[in-house]
Amino acid sequence: MQPYTAGWRERGLDIVLVTRDTAESVEVLLRENNLSYPVLLDTMNEGGKAYNVGGIPHTVFIDAGGTVRRTHIGWGGGSLKQFKAEAEKVMPSQDGSPASLK
Repeated sequence: MQPYTAGWRERGLDIVLVTRDTAESVEVLLRENNLSYPVLLDTMNEGGKAYNVGGIPHTVFIDAGGTVRRTHIGWGGGSLKQFKAEAEKVMPSQDGSPASLK
């Protein structure tokens, strides 16, 4: 997924992985998949409860103001295309204007 998200941070969209896994297993995941996203260890499931995570993977799109704009559970055929489309709806346009509330 990382190659598809290049340039998103500069446009105002950060990706943070949240997991209940151990730091050691996350290090392996990041290394084996060549990922450099920041990771929040949610061992007490506080983030999961706050965002009503009911399935994994659970994607939460939060705008720059902290408002949850979209959520998505699962990953399968067509998920990358859907993920990219949802991200485009949330992040500011390339000219820096705010994303619309579509």
